[in-house]
Amino acid sequence: MDKIKLLKFPYPFQAALAICSDIDGTSWENFIAIHQFLNSNQNTLLGQGLSLPVGESFWMYDQQNIANAAFSYFSDYQGNVSEHAPIILDLIRAGIIDVMHGYGNFVNADDFSRKLAVRAIEELDKYNLKLQVWTNHGGAESTQNVGELATGKGDIVPPQIDINNFNKPC
Repeated sequence: MDKIKLLKFPYPFQAALAICSDIDGTSWENFIAIHQFLNSNQNTLLGQGLSLPVGESFWMYDQQNIANAAFSYFSDYQGNVSEHAPIILDLIRAGIIDVMHGYGNFVNADDFSRKLAVRAIEELDKYNLKLQVWTNHGGAESTQNVGELATGKGDIVPPQIDINNFNKPC
């Protein structure tokens, strides 16, 4: 019995890869087309489906009044639900949408507030929905993002490299 050990990956696999479809700038129609291409084996608008178990992300809020913005749960920053809200709830329940892409796509640093975060979490709690993955990235305007390596907003700041010491022997 002591010779039995748990493998890191089930035989015959030696590695794993997680893929998530990022919704930046994705219309509802494009979201569906991309999902079908990645997750099915059907002939899709993008070609033969890949049959991969790819998760999807969503935003609670997106840019208001901007053409070609992505779909989101709320239609505005006042907390009015969008036409896509009911199906977003269904897709979360089904495990198809499994990543919260931050709280949203905010254009200006002062667009996001704790009030919006509270509203978003209360809405998910109302339906007893929990998401295990949070995407923490974005530009300087994404004040919703956290982390010491972020500019306070989501972008990673590379360490300063002294090029004068670059060629010195170790």
